[in-house]
Amino acid sequence: MSTAFTERLLQEHAALRVSLPDSIVPAAVRDASLKRAAETGLPGLRDEGWRYADLRPLLTATLGTAQAPSETDSARALLPSALEGIHRLVYVNGRFAPTLSAESGALSGLAVQGATLAATNCVAATADERFAWLNDAFAVDGAQYTVRGEQQLELLFVTVPTTSAGASHPRISLALEAGARLTLVERHVGGSEGGLVNVLVQCHLGRDATLEHTRLQDSTRGTIFLDSLLVRLDAGSHYDLTQLQLGAATARSALRIDLDGEAAHVDLRALSLTDARRVHDMTIQVTHRGRQTKSEQLLRAIAKDRSGTSFASRVDVASTAGGADSQQSLKGLLADAGAEVNLRPQLEISTDEVKASHGATTGALDDTMLFYLLSRGLDPQTARQLLEWAFLEDVISRIGRPELRRQVELATLDHLGNTAAEEALR
Repeated sequence: MSTAFTERLLQEHAALRVSLPDSIVPAAVRDASLKRAAETGLPGLRDEGWRYADLRPLLTATLGTAQAPSETDSARALLPSALEGIHRLVYVNGRFAPTLSAESGALSGLAVQGATLAATNCVAATADERFAWLNDAFAVDGAQYTVRGEQQLELLFVTVPTTSAGASHPRISLALEAGARLTLVERHVGGSEGGLVNVLVQCHLGRDATLEHTRLQDSTRGTIFLDSLLVRLDAGSHYDLTQLQLGAATARSALRIDLDGEAAHVDLRALSLTDARRVHDMTIQVTHRGRQTKSEQLLRAIAKDRSGTSFASRVDVASTAGGADSQQSLKGLLADAGAEVNLRPQLEISTDEVKASHGATTGALDDTMLFYLLSRGLDPQTARQLLEWAFLEDVISRIGRPELRRQVELATLDHLGNTAAEEALR
């Protein structure tokens, strides 16, 4: 399997190499990443970290970047309502679309940077985030900014079919200067049957910087969605992440977050919804290196029909991370007998001066709570839907901006098929 994938990777890249801009990814980085991707290939059946990912669709998916669409009407139809007061930048098939964006020029406090962030201040991808190398090899555009002061930004990535098959490789590189505060909304919509969307996000938070990051994956159901998030935190910085996996036929999301500076802090919340035979897989690696660092994880998943979802969360506390605090809460809800939820929390601690806990539970709805609602006159379907919604609200309720929270709630309910909660919201 890996050999066929590697051969096609090299062939498709060779055909496109002359058209790939060095301003987005330097030639040396492209070549090195292509070599790593080719040498590593796809994981095998014995690779423990990939046992719940469904990568079979990659055997036939086109890896090279899709053409730019000839018109933007199909992309415009997929745009959600704009959020007031937030600059919106839209990318179609991985390319910036100024006619669809709220700002087509430079934004105050956002300086367009060169393509050096990945090689300098960001976390390096490993084999666990191997599809970051694929993005390096094929990306044709990206949102690459240095952030200063207080900013609000929405990055909206739309994938639409074109006359020739091709993949989309959305790319975000952000460097937050000392004391900067950024509210970032990142959305992925659209796609096609068997089409590939391969995302790479790289962030470096300078001293005392704050990044409030909401990520929504709402791709069409036939899409193959791959996602790599690499983040480094300096002293006193705070990364607040809410990630929602709703769409796609198969999705693999790999997060690596390094708490390098003293008192760096990450709050991570994630939600996954699957039904039919769709598969979602998320791996998280948080490393504490600085003293008094803190990580909190709240992960929730619902699997229906014969679908499957997986959260694998590993926290490493280095010997230098005295006073570290790590909390993990993983919960999965099996809505049907054929569904599967796999939760794997893991802690590796190399210092005695640490506070840490983790827990994982998977099961059906609470019979006691269900009986209580039925005894109050609710019908079984409504009672189940309300309990499912309460389970997911652990994550969604933490989104601070009301307008954005409502959009996320409605998108989630659309996938969940929860008419009781939707009627209440509307």
